[in-house]
Amino acid sequence: MKKILLSLTSLLILVAMVLVITSCDDRTTDLPIYSIDGIFVSSETIYADNNNETYAEVSVKIVDDSDIPVEGEVVTFSCNVGNIEGSATTNSQGLAIVKFYDVGVIETANIVATYNEESATTQIEIIAIPIYSIDGIFVSSETIYADNNNETYAEVSVKIVDDSDIPVEGEVVTFSCNVGNIEGSATTNSQGLAIVKFYDVGVIETANIVATYNEESATTQIEIIAIPSYYIDQMIATPDTIFADDNITYSTISVIVKDNDGFNVADEQVSFLSDIGNLITLATTNENGIAETTFWDVGDLGTATIEAFVGDQSASVNVEIIETPAIESVDLTVVPMILVNQVTQIRAECLNNLGEIPSDGTLINFSTNMGYFVDAEGNAIGTLYQTTIQNGIATLNMNAGTESGVCNVSAYIGEVIATESITVLPGNPVNMILVPSTDTVPVNGEDVLITAEVFDRYYNHVADGVDVAFTTTIGSIGELTYTTGGFTETTFSPGISSGIAIIEAVADSAQTSTAISVVSDAVHHIEFASTNLLEMSVQGTGGLESVDLQVNLFDMNGNFVSEPYTVYFELVSAPNGTTISESAASVNGIANVAVNSGIEPGTIIVRAYIDEYIFATRSQIVIHAGPAASVDFGIGEFNSGEEFGSGLWRVGVSALVNDIYGNPVANGTGVWFSVYGDAGETEISWANIIAQAGVGNVSVDGDSLPGVAFTALTYDGSHTNDEIYVKANIGDDDFYGWLALPLNQPVIDMVPVPAHVDFYLNGNNGQDLTAEIDIVVTDSQGNFIHDALIQLYGDRGIFQYSAGYTQGSDYHIVKTDAAGYAKAIIEFQVEEVAPAVPPPGQQTVQLNGTILGTETMDQTTIILLNYQQ
Repeated sequence: MKKILLSLTSLLILVAMVLVITSCDDRTTDLPIYSIDGIFVSSETIYADNNNETYAEVSVKIVDDSDIPVEGEVVTFSCNVGNIEGSATTNSQGLAIVKFYDVGVIETANIVATYNEESATTQIEIIAIPIYSIDGIFVSSETIYADNNNETYAEVSVKIVDDSDIPVEGEVVTFSCNVGNIEGSATTNSQGLAIVKFYDVGVIETANIVATYNEESATTQIEIIAIPSYYIDQMIATPDTIFADDNITYSTISVIVKDNDGFNVADEQVSFLSDIGNLITLATTNENGIAETTFWDVGDLGTATIEAFVGDQSASVNVEIIETPAIESVDLTVVPMILVNQVTQIRAECLNNLGEIPSDGTLINFSTNMGYFVDAEGNAIGTLYQTTIQNGIATLNMNAGTESGVCNVSAYIGEVIATESITVLPGNPVNMILVPSTDTVPVNGEDVLITAEVFDRYYNHVADGVDVAFTTTIGSIGELTYTTGGFTETTFSPGISSGIAIIEAVADSAQTSTAISVVSDAVHHIEFASTNLLEMSVQGTGGLESVDLQVNLFDMNGNFVSEPYTVYFELVSAPNGTTISESAASVNGIANVAVNSGIEPGTIIVRAYIDEYIFATRSQIVIHAGPAASVDFGIGEFNSGEEFGSGLWRVGVSALVNDIYGNPVANGTGVWFSVYGDAGETEISWANIIAQAGVGNVSVDGDSLPGVAFTALTYDGSHTNDEIYVKANIGDDDFYGWLALPLNQPVIDMVPVPAHVDFYLNGNNGQDLTAEIDIVVTDSQGNFIHDALIQLYGDRGIFQYSAGYTQGSDYHIVKTDAAGYAKAIIEFQVEEVAPAVPPPGQQTVQLNGTILGTETMDQTTIILLNYQQ
C-alpha cells in the first residue's frame, strides 16, 4: 500500500513540474500536419484462387507538410471483397504496407486506406485463373544405348501454353517412366518448356515416359538399344614428320572406324591421346567412318606416339618432331613506281638452308617507312605486319599513302631481311596557288611575274613537265608553261585597258585564279552613263522627286579612271525650283549626282565638267506634274455634235486636270467619267458618257492636249440646253462639274400673226396696232428645243413684253418654252405707214430672228396698210 501511494505522489509531482515548466515558457508548440501522399498496389490484378500463397501488396505513403516521409504512423485498411490486413505502421520511407488476399470470388476489390480523418482508395481486379495445357512432349533422341552410363542421356521436354497458345513460364510438370531413370519434375522456362533428363540402367527395352500437368498427361517413347561393337580399321598420320616450330607445321591424324560387319560407322566419337606434343582429343566420324584430328608440336623433339580409342578398341601411329630448318634467303619483289594512294602487291619468296621452301604457316614480317599495309578489303593494317608463307611465298597489299617520295619496304624472318625501294609519284594536279609579283600595275606598265605552285590532292608538288595553261581577262599572258619541282612561271602584260585582270591557271583538275588591278591614266573625257529619258514629278506631289545621274570618267584608252576626281555640275536649263548638287567625287571612274524637282514641270539640261576642256551635257530629263488636284470640265460648242438619228446627238466632253500648282498632270493619268441628273447623283436614262479615258488621249475630233482627258457624251436632243452633272474619278479622288448640253443644227421658224396690219380699217381710226410673231425652234432631227434665246429685230415697230416668253427687260429677246415655242409682240404706229395715196398706203416691215450664240436665223415680213380716207 505504501508503495502504491509513493508512486501516485511521484506522478503528481511530475505533472506539477510539467505544468510549471509549461507555464514559464511563453513559446507555443504547433502540432505537425501529416497527410496521405498516395496509395499504391504491387499488382492491379490477382487470381481468384483462394490461395494465401498468392497476394497483392497495398502501400500508403504518409508525409509531412514539407513532403518528407513520416515514420511510425498507423494506417488502417478495409475492402469490400477479399481479405486485407487491418492496419500497418509506416516505415522509414513513410510507407504502411499490408497484404490483400482473394477468397475465390471474381470481382473488383475496392480498398480504402484511412489515416486520421483522411482516406485514399484504390482497386484490384480479382480475375479468373487462366487455363493452361500441355502443347506437346518431345525427346532429343529416340534411342539411347544400354550402357548404364550417366554421361549419356536423352532430354525429354514438355511445352505448357495458355488458351491463346502463348508459352507459360513457372509451371511444374511431373515425369515418370516404366524402365530407366528420369528426373521427377521440372518447371517451365520462358519458352514454356519443362526439361528433364532420361538415363538408361543397362536394360534393353522400350521406355514409356509419362508427363503429367494438373490432370492432363502426355506420353512418348525412347528405345534403349544394345551397345554396338566397333573397331579401328586404319590409322594414318599425314605427314608423319613435322618441325618443332610452335604449331607452324602440323600433322592430320585420320582413323577409319568400322562395325563387326565391316561397315563404316558414322557419328561415332573417337578419343585421341599423345605422349608429346598436342592435339585435339575428340573427333566424330563422318558418313565414311573417318574421324580426323590435328597434332602439333609444343617445342619438343622426338617421336610422338598418338593413340585413338573407340569403346574398348584402340590403334596408334607415330609422328617425328624434328628441328626446323633455318631460313637462308628472302627475295622481295615490288613495283619500281607507284602513284600516291595507289595499292600494290608486295611479294616475298623464301628458301631454307636445305634449299627448300619453308613450311606453310612460317611467319614472315613486312615493314614500310611510307604508306601502310591493307587487307583484302582495303582496310589499313599498319606499317608493320606479320603474315604466313604458303608454298614458299608471302604476299601483302600496300597502299602508297598520300606523301610522295621514296618508300623503303622490307621483308624479314629472324636475321634474314630483304629491302626494296618504291618511288611514290605525286598524283594528278588538283590544287594550285597563283602568286603575282604585284597586285597593281598601270596601263602599259611593265610585265608582272606570275608564279604557279601545283599540287596533287594531298598537296604533294606534282611531277615535272605538267602543262599549266594561263588566261587573263585584261592584257595578255604567256599561255602555256611546264612545272619543275611543282612550280612554273609566266608573265602578264597589262596592255591599254584598265580594270581588274582575272588571271586563271588550269593544270588538269587543278584550277585557280588571282587578280591584278590595272589602273588607268589621267582623265581624257567624261560621259553621262545613260542618255535615256529620266522622269520625275514636281515636289510634294507624291511621285519620284529626285533622280541620280552617273558620269563616267575615261582615260585616253577608254578605261575608267582609277584615281578620284571632283566633277562639277550645273543646270543649263530647268523649271522653277529645280536643284542639283554642285559637285561629286569620282570613285573608280564614276561620279554620281542627284537632281531634285521643283514646283513646275518641264525639261532639264545638265552640264558636268572637270575643267573648261573636259565636260559633257545631259538632256532627256523631264519633270512631270503631280497628281490631280483640280478638274475643269468643258463640252462641245454650238453645232459640235455628231448626229446619230432617233433624236440622239454625241458631243465631246473634256476634263482639264491640273496638279496643286496648276500644272497639267502627266499623260496616261486614268480618268473615269460618269453623268447624273443632279448633285445627288440621280441616275438618268436619256444620256450616257464613255467612262474610261486618260489624260493625253484623243478627242472625237482627233485632238490631244496636255493635261486634258477627252470623252464623248451621247444625249437625247430634246434635252438640249439642259444642264448635266459630270463626275470625274481620278485615283482616290472625285471631281464634279455642271455642263449645258449644246444646240446642234438648229432650225427657227417665224410666222407673223396677222400677216398684215390695217390702219383706219374695221373701226381703227389711227390707233397703234400690234402683231404677234410665233416662233418654233427645233434641231435638224426635229427635237423641239426649249430655253433657246432668240433675238428679234425689225425695221419698224417696237417690241413689247410677252408673258412667259420675254427674257428679262430686253423685250426683243424671247426664250422658247418646253415645247420649243416662243412668242413676241410688236407694236406699230400709223406714222410708220406710207401715206394712203392712192389708198391703201402700204409699207413692208422686215423682221429678223437669230438664235443667240448661233448663226441660225429666220426672216419674215408684216405688211402695214393705211386705209385713211
